[in-house]
Amino acid sequence: MHSVQRTARGVAAVTAALVGGGLLGVSPALAAPADSPVVTEAPAAVGNPTGVANGNSWVHPQDRVAYIAGHFVNTDSVPVQVRMLTGYGDSDAQTVAPGAAAYLTKNTGLAELPAGTATLRVYKNVGGKGYQSLFPISYPAQSAGDGGDGITELQLLGINDFHGRLTESAVRLAGTVEEQRAREGVDATLLLSSGDNIGASTFVSSVQQDAPTLEVLNEMGLQASAVGNHEFDQGFDDLVGRVGVDGETGLADFPHLGANVYRNGAPALPEYALLDAAGVSVGVIGVVTEETRSLVSPAGIEGITFGDPVEATNRVVTQLTDGTGDEADVIVLLAHEGAPGSASLAAELAKDTAFTDIVNGVDADVDAIFTGHTHQRYAWEAPVPGEEGTRPVIQTGSYGAALGRIGLTYDEGADEVTAFTVDNLDLTTRPAAELTAAYERVAAVAATVAEAKTYADAIGNEVIGSVTADITRAFTPAGTEDRGSYSALGGLLADSYVYGSELSAIEPADLGLINPGGLRADLRYGEDGQITLAEANAVTPFANDLVVTTLTGEQLVEVLEQQWQPAGSTRPFLALGASEELTWSYDPAAAPGERIHSVRVSGEPLDLTAGYRVATNSFLASGGDNFTAFAEGTTEGTGLIDFDSFQAYLEDNSPLSPENYTGRVTVGEEPAPTVPTPAAAVTASSTTVAPRDRVTISVTGFGPSERVTVTLGSDQVGRVRTNAEGAGSVEVRVPRGTRAGAVDVVATGTDSDRTATVQLQVTGAEQPGNGGGNGSNPGLGQFLSTLQELLRNLVRGWFGG
Repeated sequence: MHSVQRTARGVAAVTAALVGGGLLGVSPALAAPADSPVVTEAPAAVGNPTGVANGNSWVHPQDRVAYIAGHFVNTDSVPVQVRMLTGYGDSDAQTVAPGAAAYLTKNTGLAELPAGTATLRVYKNVGGKGYQSLFPISYPAQSAGDGGDGITELQLLGINDFHGRLTESAVRLAGTVEEQRAREGVDATLLLSSGDNIGASTFVSSVQQDAPTLEVLNEMGLQASAVGNHEFDQGFDDLVGRVGVDGETGLADFPHLGANVYRNGAPALPEYALLDAAGVSVGVIGVVTEETRSLVSPAGIEGITFGDPVEATNRVVTQLTDGTGDEADVIVLLAHEGAPGSASLAAELAKDTAFTDIVNGVDADVDAIFTGHTHQRYAWEAPVPGEEGTRPVIQTGSYGAALGRIGLTYDEGADEVTAFTVDNLDLTTRPAAELTAAYERVAAVAATVAEAKTYADAIGNEVIGSVTADITRAFTPAGTEDRGSYSALGGLLADSYVYGSELSAIEPADLGLINPGGLRADLRYGEDGQITLAEANAVTPFANDLVVTTLTGEQLVEVLEQQWQPAGSTRPFLALGASEELTWSYDPAAAPGERIHSVRVSGEPLDLTAGYRVATNSFLASGGDNFTAFAEGTTEGTGLIDFDSFQAYLEDNSPLSPENYTGRVTVGEEPAPTVPTPAAAVTASSTTVAPRDRVTISVTGFGPSERVTVTLGSDQVGRVRTNAEGAGSVEVRVPRGTRAGAVDVVATGTDSDRTATVQLQVTGAEQPGNGGGNGSNPGLGQFLSTLQELLRNLVRGWFGG
C-alpha cells in the first residue's frame, strides 16, 4: 500500500539556523554590497530579519549540469530580498512578500556536485535602513540524475481554466514552464491541467473551434488534463472524436481524464494516466465537477452521467495501490472543482461545498491536489484525512495568468513522499523575443499564437456596431464577475434573442431570457465606441443554437424561481437576463417557490395558463444551469446560433446605450394592487366668458409634478405645475379680440403628452381700442352683453322665475 508522510510546513530535512542579524547602511531598494559586514544585533525596536531557510541540492540529468537549491520562507511582516551565495557564483536576488516563499537555484556547471555549504543572504529595509541575516545551507555530494540516497525531487506544474486565451500571456506562460523545467530538470517535471482548456475562449481561438489552443498546449508539452465542463461544450462526441481523449487520436496529444464520467454505468473516459518523472511512477487521476450536466447542453451529453468525484478518485486510488495492475509511486489528483473563495483554507472548509468534500474525503494516498473551475487563486497545505500532516491543494486562478508549482520529495526506500512545497508562480517578465530565442517550445507556441491571431484579425476586425458607453456584466465591489446580480449586458443579449427570433422563419418570441454564465466579456466604449466582430463574439462565445421554447405562465414563474440554485451549488443565485417585454419583482426573504411576483409580459399581468414563447439559447432551453423548468416546454429551432442574433442586433440597432437595458427587475414586498391612472381632464370655473374675463382652469389626471400648458384657441394663456396627484389650477384671462362663439381650452402635459379639452362659450367680441376688464369702456360687445342680460331678466319676470 502506498503510504505518505509529510513534515510540518512541507520543508526538506536539512534545516539551517539563523546565524545573526546586522545593521547595515542598505538603501531603501534593499541593495547592499556583498562584502558588507554582518553586525550581530539590530536595534530592539526594529528587530532582526527572520525566516526559515531550508537547503537541499540535486543534480539534473539534462546535460549533466549540477544545481544547488535553497528554500526560504519569509515570516517577517515586511518584504525582504533573498539571494544565494555559493562557491560557484551568486543567484539573482528575489523579493519575497510576508508569508511567501522563495526558491533559489544555482547552476554550478558541474557534472557532479561535491559536498559543500551555500549561504542564503536576506536583506530587510526598515525606515530607510537595511539589515541582513545569513542562513547557511549544507548539501551532500551528488551525482547527475540522483537526488542522493534514493531521494528524488519532483516538480509538478499546473494550469486550469485556460479557456483558449491565445494572447501574449500564452507565450509568457510557455516561457515560465520552460524556465522551471530548466531549473528543476525536464525529466523530473510534469505539466498538468485541471480542465477547461477550451471553451468560453477568446475569438482568436473560438473562430477555429479552439484548434489553435490545443496545438499550443501540445507545443507546451502538456502531459495530462482533467476534463472540465467546457470540454463538453460541443458535446461528448466532439470531445472524444475531434478533440481526442487518449492522447493519440484527435487534436490533443495528451489524455483527457474523467474518472467520474460514465456511460451506462461504465467509465466513458480514461480515468488516469501513468507518467514517469525522473524514474518515479506518477499516477494522475482526473475528475470533473458533478454539476457538469447542468452546465452544458444536455442534448450533447445524452446517455452520459457525472458521478461523485470523491468516490471515483478513491476507487482509482485503490486500483493504483493494490498491487494487481498499474502501480503508482506518487498519486496526483486533477479536479475540475474548486473552492468558491480564496481568503483562507479554514474559511472554505467551513462551507458545505464539493471542494470541502474533496479535501476531506479524497484518499490519504493522494499526495497532491490540483483544482479548478472556480477561477480562484490559492496555494494551501490541507489536512490529510485520517493521518497527521498536510498535503498541497492549489488552484492558479484562470486564463494562464499564473503557473501552479508543487514540489514533492519522494523517498524511494520508504516509498513515500516526505516533503512538499506549494506555490503559484507569477509569469516570467523576460521579453518574448528572449524566451523564443532560448526555448524551442516557446518559439513554437509564439508562432501558433501569431498565426491564429492573423487568421482571426482578418475576420474579426470588421466593425459591426457601436455603444455610447460601456455595457457590462455585473461585478462585485472587488471587481470580480457577479453572476448573482442583474446587468445591462444580460438585458441586451435577451433583447437580441427576441430580435433574432423575428428574423427567423418561425413565429417570433414573446420575450427573451439568458443565463448569466452565457456572458463572457463586456462591450467597452474604448476610444470611439466601435464594436468589432471579435469583441462581440467574446461576449457570447459558445455558439449555442438560438431556439424558442413555449412555456406556460406557471412554468415561466418556475424558471424565475430557479434563479435560486439547489443547495450546495457553487453559486447560490444566478440572475437571468430578461428582454424588455418581461418584468417582475421578487422578495429574496420569501419562502422558496413564493419569491417571484408581479410578473408582466409586454405590460400585461402574466396568465398562468397561457403559453408564452421564450427566445433563449439551447443550453438554457435544455435545462442548463439547473433551470430544469425550461426542459418542460416545447422547443423550436430558429436555424440561427445565439451569436447570429447578437450580431444582427448590433448591426441594426447601434448605437446601443446601457440605460436601455436595465430596470426590468425590482426587489421588494408584494406591491399593492395597481390603481389605474385616471384620464386627464380639464374644467373651467365658468364656461361662459367674454374677452378679458378671468377664469380658473383646473387639471387632473396628469403626471405628478408635470408642467401642463393651457391654450385657448390658438393662444397659450397659461401654465401650471401639477402636484403629487397630477392635479393643479391656474387663473387665465380670455385674450382680447377673441371672437364670439364656442372655443376649446386644451391642457397638454409636457412630459406625458396627455391632453384634455373643455369648451367655453364666448359671449361678446371686444372692439379694437377697448380696455379695462369686463368691458369698462362700453362698446358694441358690452352693449350686446347688457342687452342680453336685460332680456334674461324680462323672461324670468314673465314666467315667475
